[in-house]
Amino acid sequence: MDVRLASVAKGSQPAVVKLASYGGGARVGSMLNYVSRGGELKVENENGETLRGREELARLRGDWNHLFQNRTESRDIGAFSVEVSVSGGSNPHEQVRDIVSSGFGDRRYAYSVETRNDGSLKVEGYVVLRSGQGERLTADAKAAAIVQERFDASAVAKEAPAAFSFTGYGNGVEYGAAKLRDLIAQRNDVRDDQGRLIADDKAAGDLVQKEWRDELHSRKSRDVMHVIMSARAGTDAVAFEGAVRDFLAEQFAGHRYVFAMHDPEAEPRSGRFGIDEINVGEAQAPLVRQNPN
Repeated sequence: MDVRLASVAKGSQPAVVKLASYGGGARVGSMLNYVSRGGELKVENENGETLRGREELARLRGDWNHLFQNRTESRDIGAFSVEVSVSGGSNPHEQVRDIVSSGFGDRRYAYSVETRNDGSLKVEGYVVLRSGQGERLTADAKAAAIVQERFDASAVAKEAPAAFSFTGYGNGVEYGAAKLRDLIAQRNDVRDDQGRLIADDKAAGDLVQKEWRDELHSRKSRDVMHVIMSARAGTDAVAFEGAVRDFLAEQFAGHRYVFAMHDPEAEPRSGRFGIDEINVGEAQAPLVRQNPN
C-alpha cells in the first residue's frame, strides 16, 4: 500500500476496471457493435489480430457461435396436466387443490379444471418448479413420475385416483405471465393454489410478478461479459493500451475476447471514473468462455 500511495503521489495514473454487464450468446452482436462503434473502430482479439468493419465482426460472431451451445436456461415454470377419475361434486376446486398439492407439495401453481360428462376431471395449469426446500423439478417424464409417486402415497389418492403429467416448461416471469394469460383466454375459471380467482391479464401478471418471482430463482446463461477499463486524463494512451492488452492476456487466458480503444477527444465525457466515462484511454472487451461446459 505504501508503494501504491507513493506512486500516486509521484503522479502515476491509476486505472479502473469495471464489469458492465453479463449476457447470453444472443447479446454478442450488440456488444460487438457497441464496442466497435458500429464497426468504425478497429478491435483486437486475444491473438493480437486486428479486425475492422461489420463484415469481419460478423465473421467473428460466427466463429464464436459454437461456444454458446448447450447453455440452457433454468426451468422455472412447468405446464402440467392431471386426469382425475372421479369428480368431487358440483364445485371440484377444493378436491383439485388437494390432489395437486399432494403431488407438488408447497410449490405455487395456478390451474383450470374441466368437468367431463362421465364425471372425470381434466386439470391444466402451471407450477413453479422449485419447492420451498430448494428441490427443482425438471418438468419431464422423470419429474412426473416423482410427483405421481408422492401423490399415490398420500391419503388423497385413496379417494380420487389421478394421473399427473408435464406438457412443457419455460424460464422467467415473462413466460409465466404469458402462459397464465393464455390459460385465462381459454378458460373462464382459473385459480391459484389458494383458491383465489385469477380474473384477468392484470391479475395473472401480478401473481407471477409479485408472488412467484422470488421463488423462481431463474438462471440465465452468462456467456458474455462486458468489461470496461478507463484511466484519467494525462495517461499515455499507447502505454494504457499495452497495459490493457497484458491485463486481458493474463486474467482471461483461455478465453476468447476482443477490445477496442476509444478516443476521448472524439467521445468526450466527464473527468470522473465510472462505467459511463471515456477519458484518455478506454478499452472495452466482450469476453466469451473458451469452454462452453
